[in-house]
Amino acid sequence: MTKTTISTVLFQQAKAQEQPISIGEVKALVQKLMPEYYPKILIDDNTPLMRSHYFYSRYLGKEIIRKTKHLQFPKYGSVIDTFATYENSNKKKAKIAIESSTIFEEVARYYQLQPQDMPLPAEPAIESPFDFPLAYQPEQGLAPEQSSYFFPVLVKTVKDIAHFKTAEVEGDFYSLTFVATEVAPHAFEGLSLKDGLEMEAEVVEKIRLFCDTKTPTMLQNVDFKKYDSTSKIQNTTDEYAIRLCNEIRAKLPNNPEIVEERLFYQVIPCIEISYRHVLANTVEKMTIINALAGEKAYIHLHSDPEGNRKNLQETAKSVGGFLSKIFQTKGYRSKEDRKNEINLMIRVAKVDGVIKDEEKLKLSEMIGGLDEFTHAERLRFFELMSQIDAPELKEQDLIFSSEEVAQEVFEHLEEIMNIDGKAHDKEKQLIDRVRQKVIIKKK
Repeated sequence: MTKTTISTVLFQQAKAQEQPISIGEVKALVQKLMPEYYPKILIDDNTPLMRSHYFYSRYLGKEIIRKTKHLQFPKYGSVIDTFATYENSNKKKAKIAIESSTIFEEVARYYQLQPQDMPLPAEPAIESPFDFPLAYQPEQGLAPEQSSYFFPVLVKTVKDIAHFKTAEVEGDFYSLTFVATEVAPHAFEGLSLKDGLEMEAEVVEKIRLFCDTKTPTMLQNVDFKKYDSTSKIQNTTDEYAIRLCNEIRAKLPNNPEIVEERLFYQVIPCIEISYRHVLANTVEKMTIINALAGEKAYIHLHSDPEGNRKNLQETAKSVGGFLSKIFQTKGYRSKEDRKNEINLMIRVAKVDGVIKDEEKLKLSEMIGGLDEFTHAERLRFFELMSQIDAPELKEQDLIFSSEEVAQEVFEHLEEIMNIDGKAHDKEKQLIDRVRQKVIIKKK
């Protein structure tokens, strides 16, 4: 058997997926993968990264099963010529390979007989009856079809009786004893936690989408010594392959004796982080799957703060808003003031093209949540945060219920403008334009 160099490619690729990643790199990745969502969220620089690594593995183990078989059949017809090869074999040889299946085919066709399992007789003693060469190729590994070997000293003619449907026939019978080799494959495919935090079931299902199911398995371990004493033993030095092969072997039913192992594996890094949704003012979680793959990474949001609430809640809010509008209640005016204020704060924060983390934090503190707004109203805020260019201000965006409310709004706008210690011209111009056009609509 030719010695094969066992590849270290898998191990190198796996270790590359365990490289450190900083919170800054994570934020940059989220911004790149979710450019419309990122302006609406705040990831604190001190947010802990909950990192996990998952193993995906495909395994093929091969078990060798060797059994003594016995075939006895009438010495009659064409089988006499076919069996001459066995009768005339060199009796000095302990075992000889069966090079043709013709005798088995003829016996099955003429007599409907098949070889039967039978223990090897104690006499005559045969040296190492189960040790003989295995068909093996370095790239393909152990061949699925292996030669059977017969024992010349056990080839003989005996007197016996054959039981057929129509009659019993007594006479001479050929007797052939041989060892057949079966290569039994044991396949396994799975996803398991290598280290870190166990992910939620929904996340694990998403991780499965990143499993490489096509790359062929690579040879890891070979040990045929028990069955072919001329063979060599090979073992991988890859610590991950050793761990996976041991774990998988322990899961195989009936504890098979594996003599060859082929394996493919990959490490899939995942990072779970918390973030604040600026407008909803809620703390949410996301998991970055395949986190070191750049644009090929995937972000799973554990919840949807922008999603629908229960229909009943939304209907109640809409009806309440309609009645408030009819009666011009103080509650309605307060909500309208707040809606326009949030609208303007978002515009000031993003007028220079980027909503900085400090601006996001200030927005979150000032807004404090959107529970009083309907889903449709919240969506308008979310869309405004996502848009590259905000739409033109309309007259209804500039209406406030009193001078006092308007003055408080301008104070908030200036806080956002100065949050980074520098007021940008675009921010100043926008606030000045709002001052000139603001409308006070008193009762």
